[in-house]
Amino acid sequence: MPNFELVDKIFEEIERTPWKWDQKSFVKPGGEPIIYDRQLSINECGTTFCFAGFALYLTDNLNEYGNVEMVGHDRSDYESAAIEVLGITNAQADKIFYSYYSRADIEEFKQLVKEVLNDD
Repeated sequence: MPNFELVDKIFEEIERTPWKWDQKSFVKPGGEPIIYDRQLSINECGTTFCFAGFALYLTDNLNEYGNVEMVGHDRSDYESAAIEVLGITNAQADKIFYSYYSRADIEEFKQLVKEVLNDD
């Protein structure tokens, strides 16, 4: 079952900081390390995330260099780690993770996510 609470948090973060969202890359570091302090914005150095990247960031499953830190996943295994924390299927992930919406299309992207999570 999808983790709708996490989905809501992801969209809240995207709306609050739209410059951090880039659906074309799981995590694109803007400098090293990307997380200085959990109290500071992760985007202090220009780091961006896609939907899956935000899922991992918001659940504390990325280290300070933007690598996955989850038991059973290697450090660059963003997709399967995000599938796990989001509670979605591979088919749902394919529809959401590989939809390359831009910041101007955020409302359309939200609608797509809602439809995918409620249809499957």
